[in-house]
Amino acid sequence: MNFEKRMLISLSIILLLLFSGCNQTQDTNPNEPSKVSFESLSLLKTEHPELDFGISQHDGQKTIRDFAIMEDENLLLLELSGKVYECSPMGELLESYDFGFDEKGLTAYMLTCDNQGNFYFVDGHNCLITKADKNGILNTASFGEKSIITEPGLIKSISASEENILIIEAISPDDYLTYTYELDVSEDNAISTTGPQVGIPLGNGLSYKNELIRNEDGGLTDGISVTIYKNGIEKNKFEVHTTNNFIAGLRIYGVTQSGGYFARIYEFLADGNTPQETLVTIDEQGKVKSIYEGSFKSDDIIRGYNDSIFVLRFDSDGIIVFPVLDLFSTSKEESWFQ
Repeated sequence: MNFEKRMLISLSIILLLLFSGCNQTQDTNPNEPSKVSFESLSLLKTEHPELDFGISQHDGQKTIRDFAIMEDENLLLLELSGKVYECSPMGELLESYDFGFDEKGLTAYMLTCDNQGNFYFVDGHNCLITKADKNGILNTASFGEKSIITEPGLIKSISASEENILIIEAISPDDYLTYTYELDVSEDNAISTTGPQVGIPLGNGLSYKNELIRNEDGGLTDGISVTIYKNGIEKNKFEVHTTNNFIAGLRIYGVTQSGGYFARIYEFLADGNTPQETLVTIDEQGKVKSIYEGSFKSDDIIRGYNDSIFVLRFDSDGIIVFPVLDLFSTSKEESWFQ
């Protein structure tokens, strides 16, 4: 082999190693939240007459009840106890799936999917999880003592870590705190594989818990305490305070590049009656660093996939699905937080 060929091969190997090393560094950066490449997607009423953008006669809420993002980045839309529609990231309708929920005496109001192409539905009427693939229903797993979760109405979100293993965020009827449960739904009964974990999952092993700081009479004050966990072990704890208002809650949506948090703070103004919600970034000491102009609507559906969080929003033209971080794009100068 001549000198030029040897040099060309050596250079190719070096470039390959450098490229691989850059990918590994990017994927394992602990301060950078993992994001899928799915971006925003609009589905217009005029272009998708097959979708029911209206109101369900069952409960007066939107017929499109939930959504999920698949491994191949296709979007799934669930109509209440009805069809599931699969759309490409470009908004093209690829397929619809009719599982015959009504005919089988089943309901479905919440949806997720795993990386094997399976769908999972929460049936609030029958207190069970329904598993299906694109060809039909595969199994149902009932909630009960073995699942710990006995009231589907208290479930706030579900996701699938792998086939038949669901991560469920639910409120406990005992203390009204939010816990994370891991359930195996492969058999007739859903089985809790671990004990309830305190806190709301953020992805990458992180979760958090909030506790309102109350006065002697049990009323709201200007503060809230936040505990961050890493793999179930306490990692950090801080307090967030406001100046003139009363804090009524806080929700975290992700981790900033500097290790802080994207969050929404719920307040009552000084009159004690007027609610207010504000999008902020908070550092690890609980100091509000930025306030944003973005806001949520009352009927927004918020779901997490691949450690990223997305919003499904209804408008007069149809629906749009976008990353929640889009709401944190424009900051404001003013701040009333300490």
